[in-house]
Amino acid sequence: MDYSNYYLKNYFKNRDGEDGGVDFRQRENIAYDAPINDSAPREDFAEPRSDVEIEVVPQITGKVHVNYELSEDDAIIDILPQSYDRHDSRRRGWIMTLTIVTCLLLTVVVGDFATGGALLAGISSHYRAQTMPKSEFYAVVLKSCAGYSEARIYSDQIRLLGGAGYIVKNGDKYDVIGDVYDDLSEANAVVDKNQGSRLTSYTVEEVDFENLFSANSQLMRSMGGYSVGIVNQLSKIGDDLTGLKIDKNNAVEQIGGIRDNLKLQFDQLQAETNSGNKNVKVLLVDINTTLGLLSNLAGDSVSRPNLICDIRYTKVQLTLNYCQMISSMAN
Repeated sequence: MDYSNYYLKNYFKNRDGEDGGVDFRQRENIAYDAPINDSAPREDFAEPRSDVEIEVVPQITGKVHVNYELSEDDAIIDILPQSYDRHDSRRRGWIMTLTIVTCLLLTVVVGDFATGGALLAGISSHYRAQTMPKSEFYAVVLKSCAGYSEARIYSDQIRLLGGAGYIVKNGDKYDVIGDVYDDLSEANAVVDKNQGSRLTSYTVEEVDFENLFSANSQLMRSMGGYSVGIVNQLSKIGDDLTGLKIDKNNAVEQIGGIRDNLKLQFDQLQAETNSGNKNVKVLLVDINTTLGLLSNLAGDSVSRPNLICDIRYTKVQLTLNYCQMISSMAN
């Protein structure tokens, strides 16, 4: 584009040649410091020329804000501002968490001091009570009899067939138990095979032996659940004997090993009978009773119909004895 026609010198040339000397300053009524020379020829402004093209270039005069609507296909990208410090934010979070934990610990320590140690002792006791294991046993009741004589007759018949034949008084009746199991599905399978039988459960809620015998030896504190472990070992021996994996001599030998190991522990615990803890005597009485039952199993009795029924009978007896012992300690 040629802009020479619009240069100032060319503008005056065009004006003087075409306007006839009209003074454009007076036409526009613009005051200047220099006086106007009226003697000079007056010319009008030149008319716009039609042969000149003006190219207009648009200029940015301000910011335009446009709201865009995203379609469902558009992806939204979340961009963090440059001033955001992720590590600094995470560090502040850790500091806040540490502060809260510290305040809680201080509160517990101050509260425990104010209560003479009762606060932490109560929390610890509650935690142990919630985490102590429970053992559930399911006894198969083959028959309920109105009198003891009837129950005894039926018990002898069950023992001849290999069942425990253990009699338990239940209200006004007497229940005859065939066996006890720690697996509910296994107990239900036995009930399904014996018409008229039912299940009754025994829950062994373990006490905290660590706290109960805190002033005694480590061996005494570790005796919790000992009877449950023996019942499980006897169940394994009985299953192997029934499945012909072992014979009677092997079963008796294994039972004798369980008895001898418990006897060694019992002899060591005897030295703590004078500790002043009444629960020590309760535990030792139960262990001594268990030793008698195991000795009977490991002995050779001529009146025994078969070994498997005595194993099952002993399992029921040990379970009931242990439940009674735990109940006595808890009280």
